[in-house]
Amino acid sequence: MQDIVKRLNFFFSLLIIVSLLSLSYWTFPWADDYGIFALIRNNDILSTAKYFYLNWDGRIISPEGLFMLFTYKYLPVKLTILIKSLVFIYSMYLISKLIFKSKASLINMILIVFIFFFGLRSSVSDMIYWTCGSYAYSFLIILLFLHSLNRKKEKSIWVIILAFLLGFAGPNNFLIAFSIILIQFFNNYIENGTFQIRKVKYLIFSILGFCMILIAPGNSKRGFNLQELSLPNLINKILNNYTQYNFQLFDDFKIFILLCVLLGLIWDIKTQLFSKNIVKEFSFFTIVYLILLFPYAIAEKYEIRSFWPNALILLLGLINLTSFFKEKAKKTSQSINFSLLKKLKPYLILAILLFFFFYIFRQHLKAKEVHHQFLVREQTILTKKKDGLTNFCIKELDFSNRSIIHSSKDISEISYLNYIGEGMEKYYEVDSLWKCPENKNK
Repeated sequence: MQDIVKRLNFFFSLLIIVSLLSLSYWTFPWADDYGIFALIRNNDILSTAKYFYLNWDGRIISPEGLFMLFTYKYLPVKLTILIKSLVFIYSMYLISKLIFKSKASLINMILIVFIFFFGLRSSVSDMIYWTCGSYAYSFLIILLFLHSLNRKKEKSIWVIILAFLLGFAGPNNFLIAFSIILIQFFNNYIENGTFQIRKVKYLIFSILGFCMILIAPGNSKRGFNLQELSLPNLINKILNNYTQYNFQLFDDFKIFILLCVLLGLIWDIKTQLFSKNIVKEFSFFTIVYLILLFPYAIAEKYEIRSFWPNALILLLGLINLTSFFKEKAKKTSQSINFSLLKKLKPYLILAILLFFFFYIFRQHLKAKEVHHQFLVREQTILTKKKDGLTNFCIKELDFSNRSIIHSSKDISEISYLNYIGEGMEKYYEVDSLWKCPENKNK
């Protein structure tokens, strides 16, 4: 019976991969995609990169940012999102290799995907399906870095290049790379009494890469408000934000945390990232978490999508800690029947996979409905433009039953969302677009 269940697990894992990849068919531009697409369409790639470096925050000039500009200029949105979905799934495979070492499998990878996809469902649309915005969440490059860093015979020059690119690719990626290098550096000193000099090289090059963004003129424009704060006020602000964001994060991540603990109980694993000493392990885990929270405490900007590096550390830390306490309980307690859990493991995994598959299937149905609204609205815009109209209202999309892949950001009467309407005007090359009153037909 268990052999049949294992085959079913493998079958549903394949089915889930196909279902996840095919979600990209229902994607379309939203938020600031319109304005950026218009800019890319009307300019060459290098001048566009220069514009963002001078006016935005510099991330766009990273190799990944340039790749993004190239793909968006010459490839359809749906194909670009398909590529990003493949990158996301492959990076989850690298995470599973990091956790399970040689025992990494398709099923374990899908369970890691499930933890991220369902546990962080409020920000999945931003991390993967937001066409222009999601490039800032570089799953692939950061996992390549972690994979290289933890190899017994790592190639120094390869890790140095990746460390620099991680710093160059954005603050999210830099912080997690910097934190893990730093912790491994001190972890090795505590355990062996020696410093690994090559880790210092990785720290330096990741900092150099990040400095390329930090000195970007666009970043200085965004950070002008910090210059007005005195040191005591800045410290007070950071401490208050640390407290507030911690409570908020644990509330937003509660399902994610629960899934990490649940799967930590099911799996028999031990990760490579932290010390084998539980006190040190908890200390390292806490230090990393606080370091990753620091820039957002300064910026005073809480957006759940920005905290995926914290989620990655939570995943590795919680699964590791749960596994540790599980092994401890096996040795000290006779009342807990772990052999029964081992027998039930294939069935528990099958239940999770079935739930995940039907969850993704439901997202397809929701995404299809919103995608149809988008196509109808776009055809309306193009028809009116063909008829010679350049100033008209358009209907806001109904996101009341939206899928996980779509954001609710759309043209609006709210002042701070004006950039969406302005971007749509440039994208469709019309003079003025505004939201139709709710009682007005198209």
